[in-house]
Amino acid sequence: MDKIVRVFSDAGIEFTENEGIRRRPQGIEIFDGLSRFRDFTELTYSYLEKFGGEVCISVTDERDLQRANGRLAEHRARMAELAKTKGVTGRILACEGEFKSAWAEMRKQQRTPNMPKVSFYTFSDNFALISFDGEPSPHVVLHKASPFAEAYKVAFDAAWEKAEILK
Repeated sequence: MDKIVRVFSDAGIEFTENEGIRRRPQGIEIFDGLSRFRDFTELTYSYLEKFGGEVCISVTDERDLQRANGRLAEHRARMAELAKTKGVTGRILACEGEFKSAWAEMRKQQRTPNMPKVSFYTFSDNFALISFDGEPSPHVVLHKASPFAEAYKVAFDAAWEKAEILK
């Protein structure tokens, strides 16, 4: 079954709820659940390994990302290696968390009332929204479109300037 699903996926076809199928939307990829979140993390890593650049992450609670990753120590080590060998940089804004910076610069942002548990990543021309509410969790929508990435990068930069600098 896995091979059949992979062949369909490689052809741009995805399986939907209620036993449906459809053509995958161009420029958008969905990652649902923990195993697919790890696929998203691997895609991000591979992209950065190939092209370098900066990752900007805005998250309500940094611990949600840590729990979803599953291989946090390995991930941090790999990202630190990319920072050293490929010049990859990273900035993380979080409202809550442990605030331990391993490979990226980190700042604490102000939490607003009723702030949803939604994060976003920008890297190059890619932009991803990540929800930790609902099932399956996490739910990632990756947009491979520079206008979205650029708009969120501008918003990220403004929030970064207002955030608390951690010492």
